[in-house]
Amino acid sequence: MGNFPDEKELLERARVYLSICARQAGLRDSRPRSFDERVNAATVAINRGAFDEGLASLRKLEGEEPGCDHVHYMLCVVYTSSGEPAKALEHLRRAIELNPEKRCLAAQDADLEPLRQNAGFAALLGASGPRRRVVARKR
Repeated sequence: MGNFPDEKELLERARVYLSICARQAGLRDSRPRSFDERVNAATVAINRGAFDEGLASLRKLEGEEPGCDHVHYMLCVVYTSSGEPAKALEHLRRAIELNPEKRCLAAQDADLEPLRQNAGFAALLGASGPRRRVVARKR
């Protein structure tokens, strides 16, 4: 990695993936240990519909690292799925503050479809759009 410092996130994701593979192959203890492994486990729980389990894990993770954009984004997904748009938008706002790229992800994420008609959602996503220049008209 020394020659490719920009690849740090990719390397960490690869390590997490290899850890999951080893765990599933019975080569390691099956409990996720690192922060990233636990975030991934919560994401997997949510993807399989175990929202209560995922939410409980994400709340713990948020307490450990309140500045993790992915945790806030996944909390947005859970709260959207459970019909709590105010909480969902609060976490989406925080995720975007921490990582503006989450705005693009949210714009395309089918899991956030229930929020699309919400003015707060539109305002959060609208901040990334091109700014129109206002030209004063002469009278």
